[in-house]
Amino acid sequence: MRFRRYSRRWMEGLTAAALGLAVRTAILLLTPHALQTDPDGYRAVGENLIHHGVLGHGPYPTAVRPPLYPMVLAGCALFGDGARGVLGLIHVGMGMATVWLAWDLARQCRIGRWGAWIVGLLVACDPILLRASSLVMTETLAALLATGVLNLWCRWFRRPTWGWAALGGAVMGLGVLCRPEWLLWVVAGACLLGISAARRSSPHAEAAVWPTRSNTRAIKLLRWTSVGAHAAAAGLVLAPWPIRNALQLGWPVLTTTHGGYTMLLANNPWLYEHLRQDGSLATWNPEPFHQAWAERVQKHFLLPPSEGDRKVLPPPDQTTPHRKATQTLGTPNIPPRRMAEVMADRWAYQESFRCISENPSLFGRAVLLRWGRLWQLAPSRIDGSQLKWGVYYGCLLWYAGEFALAIWGIWVVYGKRKRHPILRNTLLFVLVWAGLLTGVHAFYWTEMRMRSPLTAGVALAVVSGLPRIFSPKDRSSLLSSPS
Repeated sequence: MRFRRYSRRWMEGLTAAALGLAVRTAILLLTPHALQTDPDGYRAVGENLIHHGVLGHGPYPTAVRPPLYPMVLAGCALFGDGARGVLGLIHVGMGMATVWLAWDLARQCRIGRWGAWIVGLLVACDPILLRASSLVMTETLAALLATGVLNLWCRWFRRPTWGWAALGGAVMGLGVLCRPEWLLWVVAGACLLGISAARRSSPHAEAAVWPTRSNTRAIKLLRWTSVGAHAAAAGLVLAPWPIRNALQLGWPVLTTTHGGYTMLLANNPWLYEHLRQDGSLATWNPEPFHQAWAERVQKHFLLPPSEGDRKVLPPPDQTTPHRKATQTLGTPNIPPRRMAEVMADRWAYQESFRCISENPSLFGRAVLLRWGRLWQLAPSRIDGSQLKWGVYYGCLLWYAGEFALAIWGIWVVYGKRKRHPILRNTLLFVLVWAGLLTGVHAFYWTEMRMRSPLTAGVALAVVSGLPRIFSPKDRSSLLSSPS
């Protein structure tokens, strides 16, 4: 009987993975020019590692992009003309794994069988992930890592041991090497492990309970060992990256040297002038900013070392953004060539804060616009094609329904005290994650694709409230038998 139950579970898991295989393969086959363009330069950085032995451009190392995805692309480049096909297989494989992990996440949270299938279906058919699977960008990998973290977090609550905490920390460390903002989630994960109410229990009992006087000491020990294992594993995974940056760039950059540019892109005189004229983020043309940024970096940060080490430029230009014709970026001191990338990043942050301090009201409006863009229901720009208008309205209906059901599910889970503690704590982690992501993009440039790591968490919230819709009188229908 038990063997039959495990066999059925494995078959269901394989079927969920097959669903991901079918959907992602179909998208790649139906998308013209899939995985050809390199909009953010990840492929150029990765292939440079194969051709020049340097993670960068030519002989010059870079930390502009996090290293994990470029290293995946470097492995694909070893196959020469078949690199695109290999990358497609990797993207399909990551999509399959993400769907399976989402299905298993729902099962770990003791959602019923049909609920687990719905979670897998929502992740497999998510419009953002479908679009990202055909692009040379990090969303597919980030969604896989995030779903894995949620799965491990749930497993820690079911059987809290330092091993699960360490494995979760290691995967989150990989996440930092894929998306720099994950560094905040590493810290948040350690904090949540430290305050979570959990204890060791028998193999047949659930692990998440509120502490009592009899087990307080054991709970404290478990918390500290879990936090320590989580932090140590994340640190071990992350350590080679800042060490490499210290040796090659002259500074132990923990994330990337792209953060300053991303913040300046979201807070610069050109954009603020556009907002002052009642424009929106979707209608802003960033080309003047991009041109000014390229000129400043080339002129003031990429001069030959001998000239850059000696020459000091005049103080920054104090021109304000209130006169469109005279918009400029401040002029930095020229650093040595080895530190140029790091110093350009610092200067971009300084310019961003200067622009914010000079335009506090416009900054407040820009924050609201960025939050709206992060959580918008459909793409901002659609041309006259009927197919793309169909995609637009499809995304609109999909995310409107999904977000409405997710909000309802969160209310159901936290509005009723008898809901399962593992599900409650897993959704708490999702909510903290969403809050941190929203907070980060109060300052940095934002697009709706940047919320892709939360896809499985949103799907879990959706399913959490469905039993109350279809069986409003059955308050226990959310839970299935222990797996």
